[in-house]
Amino acid sequence: TMIFSRFGFGKTSNRRFNFVPRYYDADKEEFNKRVEMARREVGGEQSTDDLKERIRQGFNYRNKAYNNVYNQEHKKSLLRRLLIASILGAIFYVLLSSDLLDKFLNAFN
Repeated sequence: TMIFSRFGFGKTSNRRFNFVPRYYDADKEEFNKRVEMARREVGGEQSTDDLKERIRQGFNYRNKAYNNVYNQEHKKSLLRRLLIASILGAIFYVLLSSDLLDKFLNAFN
């Protein structure tokens, strides 16, 4: 075994895995961007790119708020539809499983 270990065939040690996890917080990044833009605005160093970015952020904020309201309304609408469908399904099941429908149809004959 001494001969093999000299040539790299011996016992090997495990490799080390040195990974430093990183966490990205989009809200924090956006907040820091806004703070920096506000500092430049107060200092009088605001450029046209800053104004464009501020307008873009305003539109994005409005779109997020609109989408949130839209999703809530969509969920309510879907729940309402499911409730109506289940009630109608229960009514049809009761009518078809009993002889009430036959009696009703025979009354017109």
